[in-house]
Amino acid sequence: MAKVEQYRDEALAEGGTAVARIRRLCRAHAAIRREYASLSWIVDQILSGPPEAAPAIDFRGLGCEWLRLFERLVEEGIAQGELRPCPASDLALALLGAVEIAARAEVFGICGQTPEDSLEGMLDLLLARAVPAADPDR
Repeated sequence: MAKVEQYRDEALAEGGTAVARIRRLCRAHAAIRREYASLSWIVDQILSGPPEAAPAIDFRGLGCEWLRLFERLVEEGIAQGELRPCPASDLALALLGAVEIAARAEVFGICGQTPEDSLEGMLDLLLARAVPAADPDR
């Protein structure tokens, strides 16, 4: 868990705009997920199995923490005018979905691209849709 926190803290420590931090956080989250890809399968089994068989680690709680972190960054981006008003939870879930796909590229059959390139493409699409349109009067 310490390594996950380290990746997260490094991604956020550089500062910058909310969108820049969202991108760095997505990259860091995908990198740590790829580094521990086999753990993802174990977590899936734990979450789908009986609660009494699960270890003391609260994986659902960790997932909720990541979701809340992305929601806060999206809310910050909206408040600063970097992102258009939208339900922060929806965009946060879409961002985590992009991370999930990039982290498990072999499952989703991403061919001809690296997981990093796939993640960047998904982030470009998600964030381009969330960025306010340029004011033609400016």
